Amino acid sequence: MDQVETWPHNPSTNNSRAGILGSYEARRLPTAMWCRLKGTSRLGAGADKSYWPLVVLCSKPGENVPQRIEQYYNSDPEGRRWNRTEACAFWIYLDLLSIFTDWDTTWKAARSNLGHRSKILHETERLTPVVEQTRNLHRDTATTIDLRESMRLHSFSMKHFLESIKEQSSDLAMRDDLIIRCKNTLVRLEYYDLTSATLLAQQENLLGLAFNTETVTQTQVNLNQTQAVNRITALGFIFLPLSFVASIFGITTFTASARWYPVAAVPTMVITVVIALLLGKVTSAWENISVERGTTREGVNPLTYYNGRLAKSSVNRSSDKV
Repeated sequence: MDQVETWPHNPSTNNSRAGILGSYEARRLPTAMWCRLKGTSRLGAGADKSYWPLVVLCSKPGENVPQRIEQYYNSDPEGRRWNRTEACAFWIYLDLLSIFTDWDTTWKAARSNLGHRSKILHETERLTPVVEQTRNLHRDTATTIDLRESMRLHSFSMKHFLESIKEQSSDLAMRDDLIIRCKNTLVRLEYYDLTSATLLAQQENLLGLAFNTETVTQTQVNLNQTQAVNRITALGFIFLPLSFVASIFGITTFTASARWYPVAAVPTMVITVVIALLLGKVTSAWENISVERGTTREGVNPLTYYNGRLAKSSVNRSSDKV
């Protein structure tokens, strides 16, 4: 089972099993444990000899696991942790969660990171490109899902562990105390599961906001470009006729005085503008007629249909038929 703990993020280290949460990273420590309870063994000719409980812990090297376990148990000056583990070796399960797993810090870091992403996304001036923001949000979502699955594995393991220790015949007082502590831990894990679901929903909302904001921004840019093209087109209706008349006056085989240029250029420009305006109106009228014809084919007469309601005459004729 993976133990999960949160440390300050160090970009220089390349840990493939670490989930980045802003300025923190959630590291995973795979562990495997085997316990032998306190009891007796037979040696020689039926001689009985009591033996101490045995716990075997397997993990990857380089994580200072023995030192951290020793520090955890020695930090209790009264030795209660050693005593309870001696009386009931299953306490090592809960102790390992306390040593190597800190879900509270992990989800606090996730909430803080989400607040930072939300603040950047709601900035008036976009200092961070939307593509980078969405990439970070997708990475955070993947990290949250991964952590949630690890936490669910802890919950499943805790439930199975509770069922197992109920059948053990070790120290009853220590066992009952362990069961109570495990149930409290299970309640916290269920709360953290709800927290992770809320974080995932908020991350999805931020992703939707990022895409919608980018869509609106691109629409505004396209609208500005369209308006600029329309201005250039309008200027073309003025300068193209003038250029056309100027080219005629520039023909070498045709001689005309320059004083006739305004007389020829101004009417040509006016006629061009008028034709352009009339052409736009004719096109709009033709489109309206096409729409009306299509509506008529569907059984509704456009002459008696206005403002989304049938005219009274149509309604009266329908009632007469009935």
